[in-house]
Amino acid sequence: MKTNKVIFYVGTLLLAVLIMVSGPHIQSQGYHLFADQRFIFNIPHFGDVLSNLAFALVGFILLFEVKNWKTTEIYEKQNSIFKGLAYTCIILALGSGYYHWAPTDSTLIWDRASMVLSFSIIFYDSCVRYDISGKNNAIRGATATAIAFLSTVVFWIIFDRLEPYFLVQAFAIVLVALAIKNYKEVPSKHLIYLFVCYVFAKIFEIYDKQIFSITNELISGHTLKHLFSALALYVFGRYMLKRINN
Repeated sequence: MKTNKVIFYVGTLLLAVLIMVSGPHIQSQGYHLFADQRFIFNIPHFGDVLSNLAFALVGFILLFEVKNWKTTEIYEKQNSIFKGLAYTCIILALGSGYYHWAPTDSTLIWDRASMVLSFSIIFYDSCVRYDISGKNNAIRGATATAIAFLSTVVFWIIFDRLEPYFLVQAFAIVLVALAIKNYKEVPSKHLIYLFVCYVFAKIFEIYDKQIFSITNELISGHTLKHLFSALALYVFGRYMLKRINN
């Protein structure tokens, strides 16, 4: 679909320009100062660490559920890409949990690396779905996308600049625009659900300390961010494959 490619490339260009002109974006050390500083059961930053189990749970649920689904692929090897998404959820639980145990720039590398792996699969599957990229050699394409997304973390490590990493996150805006445009022709509700969860997750992240205070230090905004991010990954995976036994 030619229009899809126009939306994708123009949208990407506009986002890249916006991110560049609003920069420079460097890693603030204040980022590591999360609201939840509790030490419970010998676990530091209790809520932020424990909530990462939600990502692992999503990964295992998706792997379990796909065994009981009769599905049809919209492109060759999509089932393998789906399993890749499930595994990256489990990897994300480990990477993010490790970071929140002791938040520093060095541990943040593992959080962001595991995060962009999940992003890369969402991005690749969506690009194939909307004919931005071809349907052949899915494994090769998904691998190349993962390497490209991981390079944004490497760029941050070397140059202390976050612009490419922010662009990877901003791709969600382009993808949801494609989902809305193609809603009637191409199964797209999973992307819209994911975007709604993602917006809530970002809001919770911004108001981390305020939410922790409002809830009488029961749950922080960042903990809620993890839970809604895990929900976003689940709804994407839940509808990524076309089931024929609904």
